[in-house]
Amino acid sequence: ISVSAFLLNRSSDLAIAVPAFPAHISLSESAPAVEKKYARRHLIAARTNLLHDFAYVPQFGFAPSGNIQLEYYPLTGHYTYNAGFTFSNHRHWDEHKFMQVRDVQLELRRYFKGGGAFIGPYLAAYVEGTKYGIGFSATKGWEGEGGGAGLTLGHTCRLNKKGNLRLELSLSVGAFITRYDPYVWGNPITGFVDGLYYYDYHGSTSQFKERNHRFMWFGPTNAGVHLTYDIIYRKKKEVVR
Repeated sequence: ISVSAFLLNRSSDLAIAVPAFPAHISLSESAPAVEKKYARRHLIAARTNLLHDFAYVPQFGFAPSGNIQLEYYPLTGHYTYNAGFTFSNHRHWDEHKFMQVRDVQLELRRYFKGGGAFIGPYLAAYVEGTKYGIGFSATKGWEGEGGGAGLTLGHTCRLNKKGNLRLELSLSVGAFITRYDPYVWGNPITGFVDGLYYYDYHGSTSQFKERNHRFMWFGPTNAGVHLTYDIIYRKKKEVVR
């Protein structure tokens, strides 16, 4: 037997059949759905400013105002979105003192800490619109509308283990422009007190125009010691494939 024939016979005896591999493997069959769990996450929180809740105004006195702000938290990132409303309706007719304010504010915040934590220091930009009627005495009253914009620097910290109750400190700086009219008790021209309030205007009535006065302020516009509480939450888990 030749050497080549012997090697051929030996190789045929040792041959082992190898099963055929499929052309592809279905990932949908080999990788079942996985549940990705995460901790309970806040979606919307309500906030109130304690400095407004217990406000004291010089020449007027104790003047608390109802105020609420709602903050929307995305699932991740740095930014949140806020809308707030402040309301007061104090009227002391015998003393001619009034503190009637309606203020609406929109705010965009950027927390320095990312990842959807929304805690710690932040920087915000805001715009606001205001309508007011304020009186300190029979001869000192103002009525008007205004608006402004500016920046807020603040810091938020947890007050409990869950983190759903938080304390926030803030300071706002910006510009505020208002058009207004001063008013007094009684006729400012004749001096006759007839039980009515009049605009403090001494010119011709045919030439009178409302909101003839203007005032602009640039500097500190608000300060806050806030309490924030989560009121709406996201689902606790999601499914990914």
